Amino acid sequence: MTFVRATREDSARIRAFLEGASSVADISDELVDGFAEHLDGRSIGGLYLATEDGTILATCVITVVQAHEAYLSGIRVLPERQDQDVTEEFGRFQLEEAGRLGADVVRVLVHVDNAAAHQLLQDKLGFEVVDQWAVGEINPIPAPDGTTHDAGPAWAVDRERLTAFLRAQGGVGLWSGGRETEVKSLALSELLKRVEAGGVALSPNEGAIEALALTRVQTREVLHIEYLKDLGHRLSTLLDHLWSEARAWGASRCRFGVSLGMAERLRSIVPNTEITWRGSVLERRLPLNPSEG
Repeated sequence: MTFVRATREDSARIRAFLEGASSVADISDELVDGFAEHLDGRSIGGLYLATEDGTILATCVITVVQAHEAYLSGIRVLPERQDQDVTEEFGRFQLEEAGRLGADVVRVLVHVDNAAAHQLLQDKLGFEVVDQWAVGEINPIPAPDGTTHDAGPAWAVDRERLTAFLRAQGGVGLWSGGRETEVKSLALSELLKRVEAGGVALSPNEGAIEALALTRVQTREVLHIEYLKDLGHRLSTLLDHLWSEARAWGASRCRFGVSLGMAERLRSIVPNTEITWRGSVLERRLPLNPSEG
């Protein structure tokens, strides 16, 4: 079995393979229509193939989402080869390649009902479950109640408060910056960059932060919630601020990729919240010396 990074010359046979392959771990079949974006060679990582005698047996997308962090997606295997050693051997290659690309940690999302993927990743490849994740939608966004609430945007002067907020969670969190289905670390440096760019909201406006959200608006129609955390009882207050801001931007619906616990709290506050996918965030720390893995 041979492992290679795919190129545009592989497009036709990749499409034929994806139409008949089965998903091993990740969320949807978006790879069928979107695989070409991983073939341009302009980003670190890409779409990788496991082949045998010229036949594609499996695919995987390795994305370096930020410095020292890789994310695995697009894992597909021919149905007739899923019970063989293809997935384990290809998985070990993915870890080696992620390390070669500079990653110290590798993550993947696995559906809650995918017992086979959980077993492979945890028992064979050394991954551990670090969080539960949910992807969903709110349509339409609720109308704000018009009350002035103790919530608002974060500013540079909030640095010490933001630092204390992250420290209360061990100094780092997980967020879906860029895509609801792509999980990466939220460190203080990244959080402060987002403060400068806009899209960070908090509550209360003074004193210790109890609730925090990172958002972005896409095409002025969709509000994306990329991070949501509440340490107290401020979530409703924070959400009402977000709905007011979203309406001002012209957004009518919301997409989110957040921890399952926060998604369920979101649904308890906003009845029309729909959780469309739920599963586990699995993580593998790579050894500093590849020979140790």
